[in-house]
Amino acid sequence: MVIFHVITALDRGGAENHLFELASEQRKVGNDVIVVYLQGNGYWCHALEPKGIKCLHLKGSSKNLFRLLKSSLKLAFHLKKWNPDVIHAHLPPAELTTYLALLISFSSSTLVISKHLDGSFFSGSNQRSETRLGSILGSLIIKRSKAVICISKAVFNYAELSYKDRFLASKLKLIYYGIDRDPFERAKAASNPNSSDHVFTLGTAARLVPQKSIETLLHAFSIFKSNASSPVRLRIAGDGPLRLKLENIAIDLGINQDVEWCGRVVDIPTFMASLNVFALTSLYEGLGLVMLEAMATSLPVVASNISAMPEIVVNNSTGLLVPPGNHFAFSQAFLLLYSDPQYCKSLGNSGHERLSTVFSIRKMVTQTMDSYR
Repeated sequence: MVIFHVITALDRGGAENHLFELASEQRKVGNDVIVVYLQGNGYWCHALEPKGIKCLHLKGSSKNLFRLLKSSLKLAFHLKKWNPDVIHAHLPPAELTTYLALLISFSSSTLVISKHLDGSFFSGSNQRSETRLGSILGSLIIKRSKAVICISKAVFNYAELSYKDRFLASKLKLIYYGIDRDPFERAKAASNPNSSDHVFTLGTAARLVPQKSIETLLHAFSIFKSNASSPVRLRIAGDGPLRLKLENIAIDLGINQDVEWCGRVVDIPTFMASLNVFALTSLYEGLGLVMLEAMATSLPVVASNISAMPEIVVNNSTGLLVPPGNHFAFSQAFLLLYSDPQYCKSLGNSGHERLSTVFSIRKMVTQTMDSYR
């Protein structure tokens, strides 16, 4: 089977990381896989191409109509050249580009869409109501598609409400992300975060943007640190436009010496293995792939009790859920796990078991391939 994946960008991020895992597994079982991206630096190309997965950069834009149309023409050319059995589009700009390319090329290829966000066609996530134009475009694209994969119940429910037509709603399928646990388990086995000289370490991996509410994490850590009976540390992997502002908040709170700004981290398994607890203070998430990476490392996860995050974290079983934006509640969750190492370890082990059953990569690939048929 020849499979085209079309995505807005191929940089680091939840949807992009998921595509890497999916495309790699599809190639492993003998499919011809080609990944097409509109914009960005193509971060994952260096890892995909040695696997025999061709990467094509259309050099388009999700914000420029002329360049989007130009990208559609380029994609139409590649569709005629390769005649793929399936085109799998990820994220709205890629959906629209693919839809136009299918019209231009008169292609009969099967179209499958993955919805990674619980939000409108143009405005992204966070349950924002759909615009009239977005609703029309989304409906046209879904009508052309064979299946619409929703990565969480939150995304599924939003899509079901947005497209009330029964014919459209019948195409919705819930397929959770799955990840390869091996790199995380190896990194965990090679580390020793519980040695006598180890400092209890909280951590997160996120873009430094408003959605992630890192200021909540900083305030929570400040309260936690003041109540801890031994040194503690916070590690933050990721970069973004809010970095300077967040660094100044850490200075104002007097915790800058205990916060490590790691920037963009390539080796996420080793980063996860350096932690005792993983925290995600996001105000919303389509799913939150990074929490699966933490669970693969047997870390307890403390997360906001909103959108798709409760679908991953089972409160008091695999982690702790707290009200979004409530830095005091986050601090108390951190203190509880710090004060009870056995409970902390138990939550992490339960999360690892849950990952193996609910979020296995084999299950994700099988369900996705079934949606193509």
